[in-house]
Formats: sequence, structure tokens, C-alpha cells
Amino acid sequence: MSFLGKLVRWYREQVALTTGDIKKYVSAEKRVKIAIVASPILTLVSYLVLYPFFEDPLLGIAIIVILATAPWLTMIDVVTSVHNFSKNIEEEMPFVVAMVAGVANTGTELIEALKFLIKTKVFKAFKILAERFWLLSETLGALDSLRLLSRMLKGRGRLFILEYVSTLASGTALQYLRDRAIDFVKTAEVEFEKSMTIRMMLVMTTSMLFALLPVILISITMLYTIEIAELRTSTETPTWLLAIPGIIAIVTVVMCTLMPSYPLASRVIIEKKTMSLYRLLFAIGATMLTLPVVLLLSTNNIRMFKDLASIVAVTSIIFGAPSFISIFRALNLNLNDIVESIANHVRVYRSMYLYRDEKLYDLTRKAVRPWLADYIKESTEFFKLIGDVDPNVLELFVLFIFEVQRIKRRTSIYMLIMLITTIVSPFLAVATLQLGETFRQTGLIIVMGYITTLSFAYIASKLATGGNISTLLPGIATLIYTFLIS
Repeated sequence: MSFLGKLVRWYREQVALTTGDIKKYVSAEKRVKIAIVASPILTLVSYLVLYPFFEDPLLGIAIIVILATAPWLTMIDVVTSVHNFSKNIEEEMPFVVAMVAGVANTGTELIEALKFLIKTKVFKAFKILAERFWLLSETLGALDSLRLLSRMLKGRGRLFILEYVSTLASGTALQYLRDRAIDFVKTAEVEFEKSMTIRMMLVMTTSMLFALLPVILISITMLYTIEIAELRTSTETPTWLLAIPGIIAIVTVVMCTLMPSYPLASRVIIEKKTMSLYRLLFAIGATMLTLPVVLLLSTNNIRMFKDLASIVAVTSIIFGAPSFISIFRALNLNLNDIVESIANHVRVYRSMYLYRDEKLYDLTRKAVRPWLADYIKESTEFFKLIGDVDPNVLELFVLFIFEVQRIKRRTSIYMLIMLITTIVSPFLAVATLQLGETFRQTGLIIVMGYITTLSFAYIASKLATGGNISTLLPGIATLIYTFLIS
């Protein structure tokens, strides 16, 4: 088979994993051929037509590279979706296994769960897997369908499916599900600690980077033979330096995009209308926080900068507080009593048919709530579908929830750590700027310190809330910074 044939076949497999649309599968070969032909043509045309108009050779090369890769973006998006799918399967797998093992009596409950998960609102990746499974099982049967679906996955997800298929054939699937659930209970804390350690390392590294960045920029100005006296007395900012705030902003956006979200157990669900409101407040607050930079760069009036920065910082705190506080409260909700009521009901009735907890249902109707609450609600619905529930077997599910709940509440501690780090960061930024009184009062250097402080606060906010929806930490950081340079 030729290289083109192998590439088309591989791309078709990736398309089949991401969508059930037969048209996209059929057109896969056409898309590959268009990309192969269009990429060199765009490269040649851009070099001959556009490159001569760019005074900066690096900018011209960057434009050529962007145009050359444009035809491949669709294929890159498909490959990225497949990677994210496998990653999400591994993340959701412990919760699905705990739900199934909590009522497992025969070992085939995972197959029943895949049927149930077609309508799930909690498991996004397993919903796709369940849809594929039931389409294939109508013609191939359950075991062959699971073997085929294992090719969609990587790592632990693929291993779990293959092991489950083999235990089904040997009749040991029941014990396998229970053993895996126990393993997940034991390793839940380790996985959480690993994730949080990475987040804290990112915070500390980013804090030092943005604190030292103003000093690095000062060194750059010296390399460009801009004298200290000129920086102090000049009322105009060198034109080339005006691009630096934009570069820092781009780096911040990229870092906020690449920052990992919280582990699944520590996430919150925010309803669409509430999320839209939070994003609107975030957009307004973030826009306002850029105004002092524009003012100082255009007027070089430090007093006006301080006054405006104080006003927009307080406003951003007001706009960002609701989302931060609501997420903090959701993470601190105690769900143990709900799980205990489920266990007590099963001990008495040995089924979930008549179970209904108004507290749980009221909680899942809140605009901001822990993801774990929706998971428990869906689990009870699955238990009702299974029928009889052995209270001794259900203990696996209860133990898993208790462990996850304990971990979830520790997330709020990390949010407080992010808050404290954000409060300290302006002091660190100002300390690096105080190379002397001359530098401290230079408008350009003040802007650099403001931008680096603000950039770190945005990253800390992303790590604290799991998303870019609050300007509370940026507002606090810029307010403290404004007072420190007074």
C-alpha cells in the first residue's frame, strides 16, 4: 500500500472515531488529497506574492508557515479530538466502574451501563463510546463490539476494555469489576495529589517568571543602549517597546489555554445562563483592567494611571466575586449524608425502586453545583434500572464516594493558596522593579510591572476556578500593586 493510501486509511479511522457522519468518512480521501496539493501551492504563492512586501523576514516566514499549514487544520482538529477522547475516557472510567461495581451481581452490568449511558449528561466521553457500542452490537454482538471499540482508546482505557472482554469469556468479570473499583478507591488520592502538585509547580514557576520579567525587560532596554537618564526624563515611550505588552498578553492567553482543568471529581457544573452571565462579567472586568495600560502609554501620567487602576480594580473585584464564591461554595458542599441515605435505603429495601432524596434533587437543580452531585443522581437512576441491590456490594460505591468527597473538599484549600499567592505576587513584582527610585517612577517600568502582575493573576484565577470566568484575583492583584507604587 502506498504512503497516500496508508495516510487516507489512517485518517478515515480517526474520522470514524470522532463522528458517525458517513459523509465525512467518505470525503476523508478527498480532504487528504486537497491538503497535499494545496499546501505546497499556498507556500509557493505566498513566497512569490506576499513575502516581498514584508520588511521583517521573520514575519514573512511566519505568514508563509501559517498559510502552508491551513489546509491541514481539519485533520489536526480530528487527531486532537481523538486524543482528548481517550484522555476523557481514562478520567471518567473510575466513576463508571464504581457505579457498575456498586450493583454488580453477574459481571454483565457494564454492558447494561453502556446502554444506560447513551442518555447520560454527566459522562461526555462514555456517551460517545456507548453510542458506538450499541450501533455495532446490533450486527457484531457485545464482545466483538467491545474489542473493536478498544481500538478507539489508548492506555488504561484500552487495557480495561480488553481485560473486561477476556474476563467475560472466562466467567470472572464480576470479580474483575469489583477489584478494579477497589483499586480506584486506593489510587484516587494519589491521582489527585499528582494533579495538584503539577498545578502548584505551575503557579510557583509562573510567579517567579512574571516577577523577574520586568528586570529582564530592563536589561533588554540597556542592551538597546537606552540610557537610564533617558528612561527617566523622556515623555515618550520607544515605539518598539510598545509591542512588549502585547507579547506578554499573548503569552498569558496561551498559558491560560494550556493550563489543565481540575480533576473530574473537583469540577463544578454551571448552567448555561449563569455561565453566560459570568463570562459577560469576566469580559467587562478584563477589558476594564486594560484601560490603565492604554492611559499610561498614551499620556505618561502616572497619577491618572493610579487613580484609574484603583477604580477598575475595585470594579473587577465586584464583578469577579460572584463566580469565585459560588465555585468555592460548591466545592465545599458535603454530600456524605446523601450517600449514607442511599446506603440506608438499600439496607432496608435491598433495591432503589422507591428511593428519592429531595435534597439531592434540589441540589442538582442549582445553577452552580458540584459535578459529583450529578454523578450520584445518575448513579441512583442506574441502580433503579438494575433492580435488586446487595447492600454489601453497594459498600464499594459508598467508599468510593467518601474518598472522592474528601478529595473534593481539599480543592477549596488550593483555591485559598491561589488567593494568597496572588496577594503576594504584587509585592514580588514591585521588589524586582525597585532597582532604584528612578526606575520605580518610570511610566514604562510601572506598566511592565502592572502587566506581569495582572498576567500572573489571570493564570492563578484559571488554576483556582478551573476556567476564565472570574476577575476577582486579577482585581485584587492590581489593587495591591497600585497601592504599592503610590
